[in-house]
Amino acid sequence: MRSNAPALTLLVGTSAAVVALAVTAVLVLHGPSGRTTTGDHSAREAGTSLVLGTSPPSFQAPSVVPGQAPVTSAAWKGRPAVLNFFASWCRGCAQELPVLSRASAGAAGRVVFVGVDADDSGRVVRPLLHAAHVRYPVGADPDDAVTLRYGLVDLPTTVFITRRDTVAGVHVGPLTRPVLDRWLARLTAAA
Repeated sequence: MRSNAPALTLLVGTSAAVVALAVTAVLVLHGPSGRTTTGDHSAREAGTSLVLGTSPPSFQAPSVVPGQAPVTSAAWKGRPAVLNFFASWCRGCAQELPVLSRASAGAAGRVVFVGVDADDSGRVVRPLLHAAHVRYPVGADPDDAVTLRYGLVDLPTTVFITRRDTVAGVHVGPLTRPVLDRWLARLTAAA
């Protein structure tokens, strides 16, 4: 009877290495906190090509609502903004849309909310937006041009932008109301 001990040892060692690499990748992509990154102004935001303290890339995308004006980065010039990237097929995105919708209604006039629907068609995402009562402008990004311009690797991702049009931080993953409220307070307190 032959022993499979060497093969089993190799399999266990390889599995441990794969798990270690996966944990390292999560920490690199999502930052040590696991969700929101706001480090040093010279550091790139985890999971994006954005750099804190610099202007986010400008963009123009057609509205997901037929007949409405295109959605552009000019929408927030001079005001703090919450820029949310999402998709209809993303479970975490669907969870956070009502949170964003309620917060945008409460922050009307103080903070601009803008959505970018990645890798979808308007007919697919409109029912989701309607169910979540989203009233802020949402641009369609069916070919991921805007999403790639921001260097995003995961959805949902939310970019927080100051009134001076600089990136204050990025949150990767679904937002909760307490986290979003802290960001809104930070954005509105900054002069």
